Amino acid sequence: MRPKESYLRGEKRAVLMPMTKKQKAALLRDVALFSGISPRQLNTIADLTTEIEVEPGRYIVRQGQVGTGFYLITRGKAKVVMDGKTLARLGPGEFFGELSLLDGAARSADLHAGPDGATLLALTDEGLARQIEFYTSAAGGASQEARDMLPKLFFVHFRDTSFVAERDGELAGFLVGFLSQTELDAGYVHFVGVNPQERGTGLGRELYERFFAVARAEGRTRVSCVTSPANAASLAFHRAIGFQPGPPQGDYDGPGEDRVLLVKHLG
Repeated sequence: MRPKESYLRGEKRAVLMPMTKKQKAALLRDVALFSGISPRQLNTIADLTTEIEVEPGRYIVRQGQVGTGFYLITRGKAKVVMDGKTLARLGPGEFFGELSLLDGAARSADLHAGPDGATLLALTDEGLARQIEFYTSAAGGASQEARDMLPKLFFVHFRDTSFVAERDGELAGFLVGFLSQTELDAGYVHFVGVNPQERGTGLGRELYERFFAVARAEGRTRVSCVTSPANAASLAFHRAIGFQPGPPQGDYDGPGEDRVLLVKHLG
C-alpha cells in the first residue's frame, strides 16, 4: 500500500501511512484524559478515532462554532486565537475539545494549523456518542466490553455521587464524581459526558447541579475539577456554572501535562 499524498504550499509531499489502531492507542495513552484505563479500553477508543490532515493556516475549529469533538495533535502545531489574540500554541501530544459536548457550548476560540500544517486524531460527535454509550452502560451491566470501559468501583463505591441520565430509554449523559476522603470539605468531579443529541438542553449543567446538591447535603463547601489551560471552551463552561480557575499548574498530570484547577464554593 503506497503512502497517500498531500499538497501543502503548492508542493507535493508524501504522507506517512495511516496509523494502525496500536499506534493510535500508544498516542492516546499519553493523554491525561485517558490515564488509568486499561489497554482494552484504550484500543476501543482508538478504534473510534479518525486521522485527519489540515493544511497550513487552515481553520480546524472556529470561534462560535458548535463543538464537533475531541482532537489530538500528532504532528505539527496549532494556534488558539480568541478575538484576534493568541491564547496558546499546541503541539504533538496536546489536545482540545474533550468537553465540547457539555451543554452544546459553541467554541470560544479559533484554532488553526501552524505554518507546516498539522495531523490530528479526531474523535467526532458520532464517536463520542458511542464512547458515552460504552462508559454509561457500565452502570447497567451490559456487555463485558461495556462494563470494562469505566471501572465498576465508581458505580459501586461512589454510587451516590455518580449519575447517568436517560431520555426516552436512550442514554443522554453522565457525571462521575466523589467526596474526598482526605479533604472533608471537598468534592471532586472526575468525568462528565453529554450525548450530542442533548446539546442546548442544559443537561451538563443539571448533572453538575445534582452533584452539588449531594455535596452540600454531606457538608461539603467546595467542588473542584481540572482542565487543560489551552481548553478555552472548558474554562468558559465552568466559569458559567460558578467555577473559579486558578493559575496553570505545570506538570500537574506528569511532564508537560499542565492543568488548571477549578474550584466552586457552594453556597
